[in-house]
Amino acid sequence: MSKLIISAAVAACLFFTAGSAVAQTTETTAAPAVATSGIIAPAAFSSDSLQAVQKLFKSRRTGAVLLAVPGGYVFGAGLANVQEGGISSMLIGGVLAGVAINKEARFNKKKESEMLTAYQQGQPLPAYVRKRIKNKHMKGTKPVEATAQRP
Repeated sequence: MSKLIISAAVAACLFFTAGSAVAQTTETTAAPAVATSGIIAPAAFSSDSLQAVQKLFKSRRTGAVLLAVPGGYVFGAGLANVQEGGISSMLIGGVLAGVAINKEARFNKKKESEMLTAYQQGQPLPAYVRKRIKNKHMKGTKPVEATAQRP
């Protein structure tokens, strides 16, 4: 019976994380927007920011998967051993899985594409994204063209 519960918990964890892993294989590339009136739109100055946001979202989704797998396993192991003190394992696994679900919800592909589209139209990045972009996300980004200068 306990092996069945563990197998079901692991299968459920893999089922919920499979969509995230598949979604990570595709990359979106966003070209900077340029206004037709000859004035360069703010997004044209920040193609490196667009790439950094893409890297941030991808790394957060990867982190969600890396937390969900052990979280589901620990939760399932605790569920199988409830009578032998597995409640603490269930709690730890539940917390890990909860953090993974929160990351997946905040940094999913749909929100990423909506945010990049809005940014290209001149809206600022949300605060929770701005404060999470670090130098490691900016490494390897292609710099903005030297001809694009702020007015």
